[in-house]
Amino acid sequence: MTAGHKAARHRLDAHAHLMTPERTASGIRWIRRVVPDYADLPEDVRVTELLGEFQAERVGALWNLFYPLRPGQSEEINRWQRALADAYPPGGAAPGEQAPAALPVIIPFASVHAADDDPGAVVERAFGALDLAGLKLHPYVQRLDPLDPRLARALAATEESGRPLVVHTGFSEFYGERSLVEAVFGLARRYPGLKVVAAHMLYPDLDLSDWPELLERYENLYLDATNVLSLTAPGTPPGDDMQALLDRWSHRIVFGSDHPMGMAYPISRLYRLPGSIAPHGEALEDISWRTAARLVEPRRLPGTMALDAVIAE
Repeated sequence: MTAGHKAARHRLDAHAHLMTPERTASGIRWIRRVVPDYADLPEDVRVTELLGEFQAERVGALWNLFYPLRPGQSEEINRWQRALADAYPPGGAAPGEQAPAALPVIIPFASVHAADDDPGAVVERAFGALDLAGLKLHPYVQRLDPLDPRLARALAATEESGRPLVVHTGFSEFYGERSLVEAVFGLARRYPGLKVVAAHMLYPDLDLSDWPELLERYENLYLDATNVLSLTAPGTPPGDDMQALLDRWSHRIVFGSDHPMGMAYPISRLYRLPGSIAPHGEALEDISWRTAARLVEPRRLPGTMALDAVIAE
């Protein structure tokens, strides 16, 4: 199979982290320990500046993922997500700030903590009054079990709404935690109507060659290749497995930068990865934007991307 295609028609970053100044600064300090490139990004970088970096790389929209570290933070974070998306409309900037034209559309995701007073009510408000686009959980950082009974109502609300659940799944050894392999498939079985997006593809806890059979079995399971494409270079055994997976299953795979806590900086280096490994043009369109666009409602997308997503159905 060959790669090296021209750029995809659109770019939808399905894994971004625009957060409050305090959380952004702590996240950048954390990622510098393993990705020294981020020494070039100031800890006090503003949201407008990050959006400018996305805009410079032709990002038309992004899934924004921001989760609480402790119980009791979820409601404030979810409100912040709604306000952020409202403050940066397409092509605009927040009052008093200057930003490039055609800023990416921010697609804000809710989050929740299992130890919140009422996780189900938190998520229901996030999808109702706040109209957030999906749910994000990070079991390792949040110290929670995705199958915790306290999250059942929240997950059922996500399933009923048709919104996607993005759950961090990979790099268990890096976090010093046990693998989430069983938890991910447990979610897919327990909530068969829930669109479960396995961020980082359970890599390297699950071999890439196992995914085709599993995607066949679990029709509600999607993969997020964020960070994984950085480790699956074409011409290597994992790269061959990734290309084979993309050849058949790209319509179930999304990709993002993890910025400002990704595997490389500047982010242009990350956005070159899909074109280097996609086995054909359709796979490139899928992982660059189309799969992620189909997982959210068209009304959340910028105009031409929404139209193209509908046409592609």
